[in-house]
This record gives sequence, structure tokens and C-alpha cells, in this order.
Amino acid sequence: MGHYFFNNLYGIAYENNLSIRGISDKCGLSPSTLARYIKRGPDGKIKPEVMRKVAETFGLPPDKIDTESLVTDPYAQERIDGFRTQEELQALAEGKRLIPLVDEAGVRSMPDDGWSPGDNEEFESTPGAFELAFIYPPAGYHREPSDVLFATRLAMAACGIPAKATVYAVKNREPSPGNLVLTDSADDGSADPLKGLWLAVRQYVISLGDEGHAVSDGNAGSPGAKVDKIYGVVVAWTVVLQR
Repeated sequence: MGHYFFNNLYGIAYENNLSIRGISDKCGLSPSTLARYIKRGPDGKIKPEVMRKVAETFGLPPDKIDTESLVTDPYAQERIDGFRTQEELQALAEGKRLIPLVDEAGVRSMPDDGWSPGDNEEFESTPGAFELAFIYPPAGYHREPSDVLFATRLAMAACGIPAKATVYAVKNREPSPGNLVLTDSADDGSADPLKGLWLAVRQYVISLGDEGHAVSDGNAGSPGAKVDKIYGVVVAWTVVLQR
């Protein structure tokens, strides 16, 4: 019984972009009621009246909330079909969706709607791809429900961002002049022979239509460059400080 309610609660959170506290508030429930249940997992016990209240609040059939999966969000369904780590459960409790951390090949071959945990097998078969992990989104970033947010690590410093920094970018956002964007570096002979050109952060200048995009390295007086592809608009970056 609890298994299906757990799945449906998970789906409600993702489909409505709500935290467990947000669901509790909408249902008029104590935040601790659902939070404790989530932490216990699918085998935890929950009162029938709580399940009924959740179903009625979100327009789901009360007689099915604990007997079948009512989730329509593909991402949420993938999480339901697979296993959940404690990190994922904590992310759900905090209303956060984990985001993919990928290498250059993973960025370049990313589907329009981004990578999700169910894509592991497909990703591993992508030539040159070897890294697909899932991490928290950047602290303080307000993520719109439609944002296809992902992360990657820079091989080389660029535009004030140090090498090996984790860069967060939105794939489906149109860049504006002055935005930092993720694109391919110029082929100066330093490209990795296995993966091609390094990814680089550049400052967006303007669209050139069918000719691509004009970008710069952010240094005054430096000549601009033309690139064919923009992989995402950079919204944050982090770096681990080491002693």
C-alpha cells in the first residue's frame, strides 16, 4: 500500500515543483507528517486520512492514491522505477531536483530535455562519454520549472572562472549579449584527441544567424571569435578550495 502512495507523493512533488513542506501546506497538514514518512521510505506507515487529503488536494482519485501509480512526469517515473539514494530522498524533502553532471561528450550529446537517471545505459554507449552523475543544483539559484539545468567541469580557466570549477548552465535558455555561455574552445592544438575540443566559457556577443554566434573571452581589446554551437547559458559556478 505505502509503495504506491510514496511513488505518487514523489510524482506530486516533481509535477507541481513543490517541496514536501509545500505539499503539506497545500493540504493543511503538519510538515512533519509527510517529512517523517518520506525519510522512512516506501515501507513507512501513513494514515489513510492523510493519503485521502493529499489525493483530494491535488485532484487525484482517493481510491487509487495507494493502489496504483498516478505519475505522469517521465523524470519522476524514472526515479520511481529505479532505486532512491538517501541523497535523492533528502533532495525531494527539500524540494530540489538533482541535476546531471557530465563531461564534454555528455554535454554535446545531451537531449533537448536533458539527461536523467534513466539514461545511464544510453549515455554509457555514447562514444567518448564516461561520466554521468547527479548533484545538487547551485545554492541560491532560483530554478524555473522549465529550465534544463546541467553541470560540467572546466578543463581550462576562462572569463574569470578557474580551471576545474563546476559550471552550471541552462541548456534551453536563449543567450543575451553579455551572458556567459558554454561553448567549444578554439582548436589551438590543445584539444583532447579522444574527446575533441575542450568546452569553454565565453561572453556572448551576438547571434550571426546561420553563421553561428559571436563570442569573446571577456578581455577588453581581445578579438572576438565565431562558434557554431552554444550549449547553455552559465548561471553559476563553484570551486572546491584546497589547502
